[in-house]
Amino acid sequence: MRILRSIGIGLGIALLSTSIVLGSLSLTILEGTLTGKTPVKIEPSTTVTKSTSETIDPGILIPNETPTITSTLPPTPATCPPPAGWVPVTVMPNEDLNLLSARYLTSPDQLIQANCLTSGNPIVGAILYVPPLPTATQIPCGPPSGWIIYIVKPLDNLFQISNLYQTTVPEIQAANCMGTSTLIITGQSLYVPNVATITPGRIASQTPTPSASPVLTLAITSSTVNFSAVGANIDFTYRLSNTGTVTINGPFTVTDSKLSVNCPATSNLTPSASLNCTGSYLSTQGDLDAGSFTVSATGHAFYKGSAIASNPASTSVPAIQNSSLTLDKTSLMSSYVLAGDLISYNYNLKNTGNVTLSGPFTVSDDKTAVACPSTASLAPNASINCTATYSVTQTDVDNGYVTNNSTGHAIFKGNAVHSNQDSVTINSTIPVGLLTGKNTVIAWLDPSNGISLWILKTFLTTC
Repeated sequence: MRILRSIGIGLGIALLSTSIVLGSLSLTILEGTLTGKTPVKIEPSTTVTKSTSETIDPGILIPNETPTITSTLPPTPATCPPPAGWVPVTVMPNEDLNLLSARYLTSPDQLIQANCLTSGNPIVGAILYVPPLPTATQIPCGPPSGWIIYIVKPLDNLFQISNLYQTTVPEIQAANCMGTSTLIITGQSLYVPNVATITPGRIASQTPTPSASPVLTLAITSSTVNFSAVGANIDFTYRLSNTGTVTINGPFTVTDSKLSVNCPATSNLTPSASLNCTGSYLSTQGDLDAGSFTVSATGHAFYKGSAIASNPASTSVPAIQNSSLTLDKTSLMSSYVLAGDLISYNYNLKNTGNVTLSGPFTVSDDKTAVACPSTASLAPNASINCTATYSVTQTDVDNGYVTNNSTGHAIFKGNAVHSNQDSVTINSTIPVGLLTGKNTVIAWLDPSNGISLWILKTFLTTC
C-alpha cells in the first residue's frame, strides 16, 4: 500500500511538471501571436545584448524580447584599441574602405585592424576610427546653393566632370571638401552645378580646325666671305618665305638701315613659297676699323589688305684687319768733329696697315729722347714726324762713329702696335793739319770719302 502511494505521488508530480511546461509553451506562443513578434535566430557571428549586461549564447531562440543587433563596428574592445591619435568619423553613403583609406592616407587592412572589423565594408552611419589628416589651414568648403549630386561613372575624372557642368576642378574640390585631392572612385557622390541645359555625359574629342595664320619669314645671307680694303663690294640676299597657312600678297619689300634692297614684282606668295631680294654695299674705313659690316632688316607684305611684317633678321661679313706702323729714321748731318757737337735726327712714323691707329705716338731711341707731336690718330698711309738731337761724347770721337737704334709705337683697339727698328750711323772726321806761321790750315779727313772739309783757323802767336 505504501508502495502504491509513492508511485501515485510520483505520477502526480510528473503530470504537474508536464502541465507547467506545456502551459509556459502555450503562453509563449500566444504572446508572440498577440504582439506580432517572432522568434529571432541569432547567427553564430552576431552578438545579442539584452537590456541587462547578460550575454546570450548564439543559436538560442528568444521569443519574449526584441534583440538589439550591433553593426560590424562594435564599440572598440580593449583587445584592439585604435592607434594613438586616430579620430572617429561617421561612414557616409557610398563610402567604402577603399575610398576611406585613400582619403585618410592609409590602407583598408589598417582600417580593418584598427576598428576590429569582422566583415567587409562598414555600414552607413557607423563610427570608424581613421588617422588624422595633416594639419592645414582650414578653407571653407561645401556645396553652393542649388548644386546637385552626381554619381561618378567609370573612367570619370574631375577635369571631364568640370567640363560637363561648366565649372572648374577647384570649384568641385571646394564644393566636396576635397582639398587639393583629385582622387574619385566609381559610384562616389559629388556635388556639381545644376546645369539644366547640359546632360551629363562624356565630351567627344574633336580635331581643332587650323586657324588662318599669315606668317612672313626673312633670312639674310651674303656671298662675300670677307673684305680687307675700303670700297670692297659686299653682296646680300634677302629671302622672304611664306611660312604661314594662307596666301599673302605683295608688294613685297625689305627695309634695311644700311642699304637699299630690291625685290621682284610678285603679286602673292602661297604657303611654303619664297622669293629673293638683293642689295649691295661698298665698305668704308669705319667698317674696316670695326672689324665687320652688319646689316639688319625686316620684310613686309599684306594679308587681306592689312600689312604684316616679318621677323627682324641680320647678318655680318667680317673684315681682315692689318695694323702696321713703319719707322724711317734720318739725319741731316753726315759727320762730327769734336765732343759736344750736336747731331739732329728725324723720325717718320707712317701707318702702313689698313686700319686707323690711335695715339699717343712715340719713338724709343737708345741714345736720346724723341719728341713727337700730339696726334690723336693716323689713318692708313698717313704719317707724322718726330725729332731729336744728340750731343757727341768723347767716347764717340774716340770710336770714330756713333750709332743709335729706334722703334716707333702706336695703339689699335687698346693693343700696342710696334714699328720696325731703324738705326743711323754718323762717322767722325780725322784732323790732319799744317802750321803756317800765324795761320794754321787744318784739313779734315773724312774716312768715308777722303778730304771733304777745309777749315781755316787763325792763331795769335807770341814771339
